[in-house]
Amino acid sequence: MKIQTGYLYLANLNPTFGSEINKERPILVIQKESTIRRTVIILPISSKKITQPKIERLLRKDKTNNLYADSIVILDQIRAIDTRRLIGEIGKIDLKIYNQIISHLKNLF
Repeated sequence: MKIQTGYLYLANLNPTFGSEINKERPILVIQKESTIRRTVIILPISSKKITQPKIERLLRKDKTNNLYADSIVILDQIRAIDTRRLIGEIGKIDLKIYNQIISHLKNLF
């Protein structure tokens, strides 16, 4: 499977520890293709509603991202995962939305 920046994949994030986000869920790849090896930097996605706007970004479902519901990208749970955790590709997000997410993420740092 080719892993691409700005694409959504289903990933198995178990096992986890403490308050880390877990289970099988959509994730957004934010690492550039040129640096992808056996791990990839991702942001997890949840179908819950925004409760903390400073660390969550709305991602509306559409025909390109193939999400089953409006969801949130959880910015404070950024992590590197082994590529073997990826189950399959779901879709991709619009470049404008991707850049907004990255900008929002940069504001956290």
